[in-house]
Amino acid sequence: MKRLLFGSAALLAFGGIVSAQNQVQFQRIQIQPSVPVQPGKPAENKEFKPTEGSVADPKSLDVGESESLKAKDLVRQLNSASYKERESATREIAKMGRYAVPALKDALANESSPEVRLRVDLVMPKAEAEDMKARVSCFLLDTEGKFDHQLPGWTKFKSVLGNDKSTRELFAEVLKNTTYHGLLLACDLPANELGGVLGGHYLAIQLQQQNGRGGPIKQPTTAEIAVLAFLEAMYPDKEMQITNNYIYTSVASYLYNNEIMAAMTPNRAPGKYGVVLKKIVVRWLDSRETAMGCQQAMQFATQWQMLDDIPRYASKVLSSDGIVGNPWIKIQAMTTLGQHKDAKKYLAQFSKVFDDTSMIQQSFPNQPQASIQLGDFALGLAIKIAGQNHKDYGIEVVNTQDFAKVQQNNYFFKDEKDNKAEDKRKSGVKKFKDWIEKQPKEEPKKVDPKKDEPKKDEPKKDEPREAQPVPVPKK
Repeated sequence: MKRLLFGSAALLAFGGIVSAQNQVQFQRIQIQPSVPVQPGKPAENKEFKPTEGSVADPKSLDVGESESLKAKDLVRQLNSASYKERESATREIAKMGRYAVPALKDALANESSPEVRLRVDLVMPKAEAEDMKARVSCFLLDTEGKFDHQLPGWTKFKSVLGNDKSTRELFAEVLKNTTYHGLLLACDLPANELGGVLGGHYLAIQLQQQNGRGGPIKQPTTAEIAVLAFLEAMYPDKEMQITNNYIYTSVASYLYNNEIMAAMTPNRAPGKYGVVLKKIVVRWLDSRETAMGCQQAMQFATQWQMLDDIPRYASKVLSSDGIVGNPWIKIQAMTTLGQHKDAKKYLAQFSKVFDDTSMIQQSFPNQPQASIQLGDFALGLAIKIAGQNHKDYGIEVVNTQDFAKVQQNNYFFKDEKDNKAEDKRKSGVKKFKDWIEKQPKEEPKKVDPKKDEPKKDEPKKDEPREAQPVPVPKK
């Protein structure tokens, strides 16, 4: 009777908690990856060391039969009529640590008692943390990547970035903080769901930063930024829109991290994770296809002096159809290409802007300045790069010196009595497009498959040569 009364009182007093706990348990399965419990919490700075006695083979972590039976028995005691027995069982499960994880997961899947589920949820984080620590220890000791480690996100991470030492060390750094495990598990989600996961995570970071109470703003760690960039690059940005309740956001806001800057900038020590960080960031840059994304990729490439890649990202900006009403982004791209040593290679990219009527300079009555469209700047700069004469295309040039070629108001079409500016513009554009079409196309370099083949009786690359007998001198 006392038990019944206590149970009724508990449900009345803590009904909201129990109901919330059931909701939390549902979120544990469905929603936790998108909104971490401790958003943006930085991982510990001290170096992670494998647990003493650990071995590389993860099968060594399998829970033995005796521990499994003990954990199951203790979980059953959580439903005991005796409060003392329930408390004692909770403490013993906590002492078992990772050995209790299978039994605890089974209880969460099958147990209907709110109190049992609540007690399991209280001890589960510590047990899972111990289990993850043991698994990461095995992962770190497996320096040659011989074993299959069942770690969240590792299969995808490895398939995309490789299985080298730098990749494994960065992944181990990510695993140190359980906040990021939900992110890793999200890497196989469809684009729309993954966008929601990332949006929730960015919101959590922003809220944490806003609640800093005047102290220093906590920025995401290098490992967290790496995971976010890795996930954003799973799909082109035009397929995966990342939004939260506040603003559009992306990992671009955090790519000014010192370690990432060191990895991407020439003549700087790349750091411990430099190789894999560069792979992740370049992959992110390549996945940008929206107007804003292409602009970000071009700006980062310029800042990091990625001389071989800048033209490619600038060309993507000119090819983007999403830049409407803001000609300055494309002006920046054309200025970048116009100053490149191989600018002639990109004349076809300029031609995609010739018909853009976005206004750079507007004419007004009683003022001498002409109206200049974005297409006028593209055409004028292209003619200059091609070494053609602007007069042949009916376009006026304010300053013919080389430094002025990338000034956006340097080219314009002038109205005349018998020849309007618009007619000149159409004629000039058509004439230059025809000229581009007549130019010889650069053929892709042919790769000779036999070039690297070994000669007859010569061993292949990386193949050990047979030991030659050492001649014995005659006496």
